[in-house]
Amino acid sequence: MKWLEPGGFEGSLRTLQRYLSGLRKAQGLPPVRSKVAQTLPKVVDPQSPPFTPRQAAYWVVLKPENQQAEETDRLERVMQQHPDLTLLVELADEFLQLLRQRQVDAFDDWLLKASSCAIKPLQTFAQGLFDDDTVVKASMMNEVSNSPVEGLNNKLKMLKRQMYGRASLALLEKRFVMAA
Repeated sequence: MKWLEPGGFEGSLRTLQRYLSGLRKAQGLPPVRSKVAQTLPKVVDPQSPPFTPRQAAYWVVLKPENQQAEETDRLERVMQQHPDLTLLVELADEFLQLLRQRQVDAFDDWLLKASSCAIKPLQTFAQGLFDDDTVVKASMMNEVSNSPVEGLNNKLKMLKRQMYGRASLALLEKRFVMAA
């Protein structure tokens, strides 16, 4: 670059590299590869993948009898590092117990605890449950669920989206029949 600029070249280094690459290709020469002097150290250990918020959320909602010792230890270490998570995990466990054991009477007490807690996302969740209070209580009292219908509906919508703009209605109908 220092030799080209006095001659009037005003382009960037990348422009020069592109030009020389095209020139070498036109002449039939192999591209020039710059060698990295030293490899960079690995930041993540390949044997243990990084801990994600999704994993933490999964471990919180997992039943204690289904948790492995390693998962429980890791979650406890995270809770020790972040004391506000202890309250969140306790409230989440309590809420899951309410749902699993269908304890409608204790739901209002849990809702008050969650609304008065300092964690903003939990307050927002509690406010949403409070807005739909009657629906939540009804779902805790009834054993009837529309989950199978919703699952089938979701599957059919996915198939419809996959097939949009492809083939014919006959093929779409066959895929629907096979999925159901």
